[in-house]
Parts: sequence; structure tokens; C-alpha cells
Amino acid sequence: MLAPHEDALGNALQDYLKFGEAIAMLEWDDGYIEGYSVAPYFSPYDSWPEHEKEALQRVRGNVLDIGCGSGRHLLFLQEQGVECTGIDISPKAIEVCKKRGVKRAIVMGIEEIDKEFGIFDTILLLGNNFGLLQNMQQGKAILRQLYEITSPNGIILAQSLDPHQTRDEHHKRYVETKQKRGQFPIAVRMRSRYLQYATPWFDYLMVSIEEMKQVIKNTGWEMGEIIRSNRSPMFVGVLNKKK
Repeated sequence: MLAPHEDALGNALQDYLKFGEAIAMLEWDDGYIEGYSVAPYFSPYDSWPEHEKEALQRVRGNVLDIGCGSGRHLLFLQEQGVECTGIDISPKAIEVCKKRGVKRAIVMGIEEIDKEFGIFDTILLLGNNFGLLQNMQQGKAILRQLYEITSPNGIILAQSLDPHQTRDEHHKRYVETKQKRGQFPIAVRMRSRYLQYATPWFDYLMVSIEEMKQVIKNTGWEMGEIIRSNRSPMFVGVLNKKK
């Protein structure tokens, strides 16, 4: 759970609710800072990317949304009558979820999930949240953990941005530097900032399709369908539980 002075995105989400806009920042470990509007966290279903809409059509049974943010996926699923739960390490983000009508949203980190929390049929790692696995070693440990809390036919909808397909010049240089240092796959070291709030530094995993296959290897999961984006390096891997 983030401390009050660390909850950058959560405070930005709350200010968006109040004022209709908020600009947060991502600071990379090479000194690069990029600002972004948090408006997409509140976007209606009709404006979502097609690959995201298509991924949600694969949802089955009881759903766990990891890194649920403002709760946009949860609200959509609730409207469809789906039983769903959201978790996020941001207390302010969970407050936003509840204000917007999410029925079950809990302040919790991905590493805290166990069988006592529940058994789920679908795990959402949408919104590029495959990155929450942090790095190769930690990612494998988390995937094994998710294996234990899913039903026999459980799936993970895992979205990532292929860093090798980026057109952003800074991102290209960053990826090239990491590759020269022998890092595989690419884990971006960054922190989130908003006004006086800043998270601790963290690793955020970004992978190609082939790299995702390497991360999930020997974790109990296997790559199934791949849902691609027509407009960006984003894709969603449908990870199936091995029988």
C-alpha cells in the first residue's frame, strides 16, 4: 500500500473527479520526465481501443482486476452482471473506484494475493498492467501465485506494450541502452509523480509477444490467443492455465 505522500496517481485521479482534468508524470531513471493526462482512466467503453474491447469478450466467471485504477473495467463488467473484484496499491484510487460505483475494490498489492482472498476464473492485467510483474524473476513468482488462486480453466488477460516497436525516440534509446547492458526482457525503472506526491522507484516490465512467452514459461501458464492492436505496439496475450 502506498503511503499518503506516495500516492501520486491516486491523487491525480481524485483531482480529475473534482476538476475534470489532471496531468500526472512518469519519471524514468535516466532523468526523462513525461506528462500525461489521466483522462483515459475515465474514458467510456465506446472510446476504448478495439483490442481492449475484444479482450473483455474473453472474460469468464469471477474476475479479479489487478491495478484497477479508477475502476473503468470493473464498472463495465458490473453492468454486464459479472462478479468482479478490483485491487490497487493506491488508497486514493480505491476511493475513486467506490465513488464511481465499484462494488468491491480493495487496497492490496499483487504480492499479497492468496487463496484466502478467493478463487478467480479471469485475471485482468489490462491497461499495460503486465508491467506490474516488474521483472523476469519477480514476474515468474507472481504468475505462479496467480496460478494458485485461479480455477482449473482460469485465464489471464495480459496486456503489454512491445518496447521494440515503439516510435518514441527516447523510448528507443532507453531500450537500446538496456539491451546493450544485457537486460532481457526490458524493465523500465521509473516512478509516478503528481504535484508534491511521488511513488517509490519501481520496475515496470515491457515485453514483446515472444518475451511474454519467456516470462510465463514454467509458471503453469501458456500462451493462447494473441489480440493485437492495429494502431500501437500494444497487444493482449490470453494466458491459459496448463492442464
